[in-house]
Amino acid sequence: MIRRAQKAVKQDSVSHECPSAYPCVTRRDFIRTAAAAASCLAVCRAGVAAGAGSSALPTDARPFAACGLYCGACESYLRGVGAPPSQAECLGCWSLRKPPSYGPNCQVRACCRGRKIRTCGECPDFPCPTIRKFFAGGARYELREKYLLEIRKSGLETWLAGQRKRWTCASCGTAFAYGDHRCGKCGKPVLTAEQELEDFKKAKSSGAASGSGKGTQ
Repeated sequence: MIRRAQKAVKQDSVSHECPSAYPCVTRRDFIRTAAAAASCLAVCRAGVAAGAGSSALPTDARPFAACGLYCGACESYLRGVGAPPSQAECLGCWSLRKPPSYGPNCQVRACCRGRKIRTCGECPDFPCPTIRKFFAGGARYELREKYLLEIRKSGLETWLAGQRKRWTCASCGTAFAYGDHRCGKCGKPVLTAEQELEDFKKAKSSGAASGSGKGTQ
């Protein structure tokens, strides 16, 4: 609390007169302000420390593709982690700064953009003939079907959280890629894309595959 010139200010039960040209602040208010400032500084320092050396990518580099690929397990995307955006090879399907080279010509991406959806898993017409053509070409590409069904069932954000965990080494916390059989840092075996696809095919043949879609059997 501030008192102007010639007004008495009570500080710990002792009255003082303020100098005529300066405002006075009580000792109690000064201590409160100093404590608040110290607390704020501690929070700010903690935030800076948490961000130091961070490998976070730009905010527009969200790791998912319209077709259902998880970009966070793509070798091109992972090479950009920790690098300046200008040096990154690819920042994801929907990145405005560094999309994949094929992005501008991708039918699926264009279709999702036109329908104002983020992935085919959010489309009422899933699975359409166009996206079905993308369910081939190797494990990472065939997993698109599984991933889109999961997005359809649980939502994009829940799926992304699951994918981050799935493609992170349980032993050392390092991200690994579709083609990896062992963690590149600690060398421990990881669940491969081929193993995941095999499990999905078994679940699909038994009718236990995730999500729902017209004619996915």
